[in-house]
Amino acid sequence: MAATSQIMLAQISARVPQTQDGWWRIMLDLDRDQGAFTVRDVDRETNTSRFSIEHYVKRLLRGGFLSIVGERVIPGCPAKAKVYRLVRRPAAAPRLRDDGTPVPPSAQERLWRGMRTLRQFDARELAFAAGVEGHEVPTKTAQRYINQLALAGYLAVIAGRTGRACVYRLKPSMNTGPKPPSVLKIEAVWDRNLNKLFARSPVEAVEVHA
Repeated sequence: MAATSQIMLAQISARVPQTQDGWWRIMLDLDRDQGAFTVRDVDRETNTSRFSIEHYVKRLLRGGFLSIVGERVIPGCPAKAKVYRLVRRPAAAPRLRDDGTPVPPSAQERLWRGMRTLRQFDARELAFAAGVEGHEVPTKTAQRYINQLALAGYLAVIAGRTGRACVYRLKPSMNTGPKPPSVLKIEAVWDRNLNKLFARSPVEAVEVHA
């Protein structure tokens, strides 16, 4: 990887935009440390848009994860800010629709869960393991995710025989947690379990013995 790309990755590693995972961690900390919080309190700790945080807070309210416990005067703001407390405190950030109902696991979440469950797999086997009724995962989708994680160093590649699909295994050291690594557009994979970037680079197939 070129020096410029390495610098860019280092900068992003220190300031990756926080989404629901980041906002939820902030809310957990604020609720524990100060007992109540506003959207502005969450916004101070992140670098994403306040509108996005407000939208997530509304979903949490509808889903029964938050309650409104009062209002607070914010200097410079004409309207009082709502003050919230957590009602439910799961470690993982709730994934909710606009009406507050849970969002089913994504294809990427199911593929990652399959990688963590299967001892070894090819793309077809992984796609089958990740499929649920009405939400099948195409083999091509599984192969693309496999390729990206292999380049990022998550997978050991078992050299396949001529005419057979390549077989993979998740490296024990890279079984980092339940959240699926996210493939970015900057030749890197973002691991939400470790809050860490793994650069993608070419890898060679290696023989892995049982």
